[in-house]
Amino acid sequence: MIALEYCYVVDGVGNIRASSGERWIPTGKVLLDGVRKTTWLGPFDVSERDLLRVMAAILDADRLSPRRAKRGPRAARDLCWQRTIRLTIAVENPSRWAAVHTQLSGLLNFMTDDDWELGFDSAPSPPVQPLLPHTELERSDEIALFSGGLDSVAGLYARSLAKGRTFVAVSACGNEVRGRAQAFALQGLRDVGVQAICLKLVHQLRATHRGRSLMESSQRSRGLLFLAMGAVTASRFAKDRFSVYETGIGCINLPMCRAQVASQGTRAMHPRTLVLFDDLLRSVLDRPVQTIAPFSLLTKGELCRLAGIELPALARATMSCDEGEGHKPDALRHCGVCTSCLFRRIAIFSAGHSDPTRYRDMIMRHHGRYEQLAFERHADELLACKSFGDLVAIDPNVRFASRLPLEVPLAPADAESEILAVYRRYASEIMTFFDRARPSLAHPPPSPRKENERDLFAAVG
Repeated sequence: MIALEYCYVVDGVGNIRASSGERWIPTGKVLLDGVRKTTWLGPFDVSERDLLRVMAAILDADRLSPRRAKRGPRAARDLCWQRTIRLTIAVENPSRWAAVHTQLSGLLNFMTDDDWELGFDSAPSPPVQPLLPHTELERSDEIALFSGGLDSVAGLYARSLAKGRTFVAVSACGNEVRGRAQAFALQGLRDVGVQAICLKLVHQLRATHRGRSLMESSQRSRGLLFLAMGAVTASRFAKDRFSVYETGIGCINLPMCRAQVASQGTRAMHPRTLVLFDDLLRSVLDRPVQTIAPFSLLTKGELCRLAGIELPALARATMSCDEGEGHKPDALRHCGVCTSCLFRRIAIFSAGHSDPTRYRDMIMRHHGRYEQLAFERHADELLACKSFGDLVAIDPNVRFASRLPLEVPLAPADAESEILAVYRRYASEIMTFFDRARPSLAHPPPSPRKENERDLFAAVG
């Protein structure tokens, strides 16, 4: 099947136009704990603004480029997964970005499996650079990406317990429902004593024409914009690093089954992604920063265990379900059977706590019990791995995992040994959960609500 091709031009303020003539306008702002509102490029310097411009334009093009035609079966997307995307972006320093276009295209190819042809035009500088006059921001000890999910909440709490630090929690927000969920999760952390300031960067996209465009649901480049937001915040406040609280299982994200290939499993926080992103930062930022993943040698259950007795309270404040929140009467109600819900259930059970989450636990008409069975088969496959090479046989990209961005780097051989041990512990967590706490699923009622469309194995980790 022939790959689909798309072509876009993005101007200096982010307006994106397709070769067909369709045009979309972005909206963006920076919020400090919901109080101060500025344009989202304004508070940053030239190199930081350009990084945001580029990564936002890439995500917009990714979203606007369906992997399947508007007509035809849904399964057709998997047969033409790869696309060609031609994208010209206006930046203030086009020569700097032109010099790294091959480097950036390689990073995007790894994350999305697509061919990206990138070009850069000139963008005007804003007349005034507003400030972020918040002294607590400058005095904060650690800048961390904050999605509002269980990993970021448990990780922030664990770092607070271990380091006694104050934090800038950098969140990306594309809609009001997600913003409220993140605010609720952050308030849950403050309720247990964590000192954190929220710096939220909002980026949305709306069409100028009538009708609704078919958006691509995979959006495999979304992680790059999230990473860019952490990087520009760290750079703005002269920090040499920022943290992501993904565990090793979520970073590496081994395929759950043989049918899941290439970037159908997200590589947003993959060790290779983080290394390539840091390499890019050294070329495009005036004050380069480094990405640190302090929990990348832990399972999700082990990270949850670090939260101690506060884990149930923190879990009640978080949302993990692949269905999202927008269509639900109760935004914190979980389906209970998707990949993210199962990751969550296994982790909380492994941490030794009762799970306070409300699960619907209905058999999915499209998926049935497939995800549960896939988890168990995945655990069997991992327990059979006796060497790091056995993990590489499951997914060749595991070979890059020895470069995990830890606070204290490990020698490659030591890192490989630790990664194998992490996966074997994770497999044991899965088997123990299904042996002792297997979810009991009910059949849906005769006339259920229309099921929200989602992909199998959509979770980050």
